[in-house]
Amino acid sequence: MRFITRKTVPSVIIGLTLASNVSAVEVGDIEVNGFASIGYLKSSDNNYLGKSKKGTFEFNEFGLSFRTAIDDKTNFGIQFFSRDLGALGNNDIAIDWAYLDHHFNDQFGIRIGRVKMPGALYNEYQDIDAVRPNVLMPQGVYNLNFRDALVAIDGITGYGNLQTESFGDFEYNVYLGTVPIKKDGSVIREFENVGLMDVVSDMHYSFGGNLIWNTPLEGLRFAY
Repeated sequence: MRFITRKTVPSVIIGLTLASNVSAVEVGDIEVNGFASIGYLKSSDNNYLGKSKKGTFEFNEFGLSFRTAIDDKTNFGIQFFSRDLGALGNNDIAIDWAYLDHHFNDQFGIRIGRVKMPGALYNEYQDIDAVRPNVLMPQGVYNLNFRDALVAIDGITGYGNLQTESFGDFEYNVYLGTVPIKKDGSVIREFENVGLMDVVSDMHYSFGGNLIWNTPLEGLRFAY
């Protein structure tokens, strides 16, 4: 059970979730993981992440993932995800990510498929409770309204870890791909339905990267 109190102007948002993480289970050569989170949102003045002014239970997430090793350096994984956040999700089941990963060495690997999009420190790991002790991660960086457009891309990523003797290590991740924009997805609802703009087609391509410096000081990291 986790609590968060978030102050805005002039509203106060209180959220409560009951979260349950399922430990990894081996089914033959397949590792199965799952998680579930059921929550309640209440705000004092303004609606936030749904109809929170009156209080809402439309605040839940469920995920089920499968991973299997093809050989010592290659594995495949897929995660099915469902959520309800106000008008978003409505508990429809979608493929959150699904990719083939080949790890050449510590310095370089590639993933092909629907791959997790690197961003800030924790975008690839925001489903793991251990990296977010609060109910909500900072919404200016990990915006739940845009989760379906920011969590993954359809394409390829290259990643690795570069060690140094005195300055810690550097994690990098570069990606190229497309982001399908669903007509009933969060991007349309947040922009088009409130009259800010018209979304006319899918994104042709997206590319970018992420660099994380794990400093020699334990627990201190920087991301760009």
